[in-house]
Amino acid sequence: MWAHYADMHRGAVIRFKCIDDQKSHFQDAKPVIYSQSFPFLASLDNWVNQCIGVGTPLDDKEIFHRIVYTKSEHWGYEREWRCIVDSELPLKVGQIQLYDILPEEIDGIIFGCRADLATSEIIKKYIHLELPHVKIPARNP
Repeated sequence: MWAHYADMHRGAVIRFKCIDDQKSHFQDAKPVIYSQSFPFLASLDNWVNQCIGVGTPLDDKEIFHRIVYTKSEHWGYEREWRCIVDSELPLKVGQIQLYDILPEEIDGIIFGCRADLATSEIIKKYIHLELPHVKIPARNP
């Protein structure tokens, strides 16, 4: 995971938790389904009927769910969960969309073994002062 998502161990991973009594996007997270094949969306007859406007309409949400929450079994080691947000427009900064996260939802931060020590120390000091509940495991030797 570090090689794919944290710049070859130079980044950090933020661990989140879901808080039951708070409305949070994390409550809507679902596990990814790992499959040998692309998810079945509809039969040819269903698609033809959809195109000509007869029969039972396809369930767009179900098709979207199958596509978004399915990955090749080759990625199964990730044990990924996804949270697709369908809410008010978030704050947008360039191509990045930002969503509010409650401070209590941040459970921990794990620095990669090649993370810059000076930057890591600055982040640790901030967390210690502003988010004292956040766990920071000791760096492995």
